[in-house]
Amino acid sequence: MSLLARPLRAAVCTVLVLSGCVTAGPAAAGEPGCAHGRVLRYVVTFDRGTAEPAARSEIAAACGATTVYYPQIAVAVATSGDPGFGGRIGLDRAFSAQGERLAAQRATEVRPQPVR
Repeated sequence: MSLLARPLRAAVCTVLVLSGCVTAGPAAAGEPGCAHGRVLRYVVTFDRGTAEPAARSEIAAACGATTVYYPQIAVAVATSGDPGFGGRIGLDRAFSAQGERLAAQRATEVRPQPVR
């Protein structure tokens, strides 16, 4: 895979997700061991040639639900309410703009100072 292929795939899918062209699907389908929290949308990359059933199965096993899969670029849009989804599928393969935004908001929240 060329050095530009992965960033290009991620950029195309991020634009699709953020523009609202793709809607979020249901949360994880009740897999055992899956936690339930705020449902986030992810862009997930796969190896070139990954078939749709294999991609859907891998996402489900990681406590997610596939919204759409683009076999031409081996990228899926998935949703998950499990905070461990990214770690299960692979942090180098899954990206959530919503998760990044929430983490940034949490980092900048003003915390009350203890009274002395």
